[in-house]
Amino acid sequence: MKKMVLSLILAVMACAMMAQEHMTFKGVEINGPKKEFVEQLKEKGFVYDGEENGVVIMRGDFAGYGDCEVAVITAGGEDVVTAVGVMFHEREEWTAIEADYNTLKTMLIEKYGRPYNVVEEFNGRVFDDNRLKFSYLTSDKCQWSSIFETELGVIELYMQQTKVDKAAVIMRYYDVANTEMQKSTAIDDL
Repeated sequence: MKKMVLSLILAVMACAMMAQEHMTFKGVEINGPKKEFVEQLKEKGFVYDGEENGVVIMRGDFAGYGDCEVAVITAGGEDVVTAVGVMFHEREEWTAIEADYNTLKTMLIEKYGRPYNVVEEFNGRVFDDNRLKFSYLTSDKCQWSSIFETELGVIELYMQQTKVDKAAVIMRYYDVANTEMQKSTAIDDL
């Protein structure tokens, strides 16, 4: 009896996994028309904040951080969502942004396992001075990123300058199925 119940549970789990073809963001599949995706995020508590160059900007809480900026991205002139980006709080010092990055990286490792690519360097230099580290970050002289692969997509976590003397941690979710579909359409144009 136990074997039959276990087999049934495993079969149901396998069907549920096969049914999901797209990466999710806050439980919403990264798929479908931009307008529908935005409406689903509104139901999750995000607030519409405008649109810039075809990218919808929203605000809301994410991964324990309040008032994050969320970008809903389509590609290639299509109206199908292919990626979602999150910009966390802007920081003005290295210790604050490094703490954000390390906290988020640890949570991603717990959920998805080790990243397949990590680059955390100041163009080959080593510094003990946090002011110098932040100066390198805000002058685009360092790369600090971790990339996680899943069957359904890629998650990129990185630090980036946002304004003069300010930077933020950014996380992007890329859906493989829709990215490949967009790429295929582009190749067909050639």
